[in-house]
Amino acid sequence: MSLPYERVRATTRQVVEQARLVRLDTERLRQVVDTYDPILIRAAHTFTSDYHFLGSGELQLNYVFTLDALNFGSGLSPLWKNLEAARLVQGSLYKTVADNLRRAMLAGELLDPVWAASITTDQLAALFGLPSDFPLVEMFVNSLNELGNWLVAEYGGSYSHLLEDSPDAASLVEKLVSHLSYFNDATTYQGQPVYFYKRAQILVNDLYLAFAGKSYGSFPDIACLTMFADNLLPHYFRMVGVLQYNPALAERIEAGQPLEAGSVEEVELRASAVQCVELACQWLNERQPEQPIFPAQLDNYLWNLSQSTEIKSRPRHRTVTYFY
Repeated sequence: MSLPYERVRATTRQVVEQARLVRLDTERLRQVVDTYDPILIRAAHTFTSDYHFLGSGELQLNYVFTLDALNFGSGLSPLWKNLEAARLVQGSLYKTVADNLRRAMLAGELLDPVWAASITTDQLAALFGLPSDFPLVEMFVNSLNELGNWLVAEYGGSYSHLLEDSPDAASLVEKLVSHLSYFNDATTYQGQPVYFYKRAQILVNDLYLAFAGKSYGSFPDIACLTMFADNLLPHYFRMVGVLQYNPALAERIEAGQPLEAGSVEEVELRASAVQCVELACQWLNERQPEQPIFPAQLDNYLWNLSQSTEIKSRPRHRTVTYFY
């Protein structure tokens, strides 16, 4: 069986080769890549302190696993932002989740697998200051319960035991996608399987960053991860002229009409972004092979770049899913 990140590369490449609604302009991509500074890309590959909990040992481990169990919901982000009780951090759903969990840790919550297994809708809604009937709360609770119950049953209720049984990124990603439906980010396209594994891979990346590549963050194959396919980087590549959308698809997105998870449109968008980053890293490393840039690094850099008002001035695609 192939390694999980190689499945992502191979199947998303096949999607781009067959895509009908999204076109990748390689000439324009090369022009854009020529503007990237590898020094800035490497500098952006960090676990920032302004909204993340920064600790050590089991507490840091608990935080990262909990955060990435909840690292989704972009399709419902506009609804959250419109809530009267919304407590947004820097206008970002992800940063809001990260900061609220940071505050919970500082207030004494362990956020360990036992907590994840037992958390209720009302408790989590209170933590985030959301109505308990807000749809994302139930999805968050289901994700936490699934993760916590698995860790309690199989790994003695300890994230560290799972990592001791996972010597590299590939093995951890494989375990997550094999045992947890909320991490098994796979679909089909033209009758063929397509893999993204966005949240499983980003969990590995966040562990690597939170522990500076040591201890629980030591993954010898970290450079093999692909980018983390969501709805922001396809939009970034569209805004810089690299991805060109079918007019009808562009009109739907501009009108705020959601795309169905696993639809042809949604799969082509996410797959195209994966391949944009693959090509970009290839070309960057042709320029300076002595210090190669890998996809997770470039993803972090482009995600931060995409927070600009210029990139976010137009709508990006929305999909209600627990994969991103």
